[in-house]
Amino acid sequence: MRRPGVEHGDCKSSALTTTLTSQIPLFIPRYWRYAQLYWFTVEFGLCQQDGQLRAYGAGLLSAYGELKHALSDRPQVLHFDPATTALQQYDDQDFQPVYFVCDSFEDMKDKMR
Repeated sequence: MRRPGVEHGDCKSSALTTTLTSQIPLFIPRYWRYAQLYWFTVEFGLCQQDGQLRAYGAGLLSAYGELKHALSDRPQVLHFDPATTALQQYDDQDFQPVYFVCDSFEDMKDKMR
């Protein structure tokens, strides 16, 4: 069944689809970086408080095994830097091998600006 006013094989529709789909790769890297930052802050973030390492990420606070792992000496704990954190891959099927710690929430907010 044909829709009124639109011919099958319409060049304009085809060109628009090609233009839009060719632009998708431009957006993926930016989205991916935001996803990495979300993962290592909101889900698995660590913060210094009174000289001690504290968990604030929802993924850590809701999973005792992961929390215990994160606060042990087994994973690598790096200082939070958005440029580095955004490139770190994560594993959603196992404990994280790397976590990022910020000095304070203010420090993290300043670095994210």
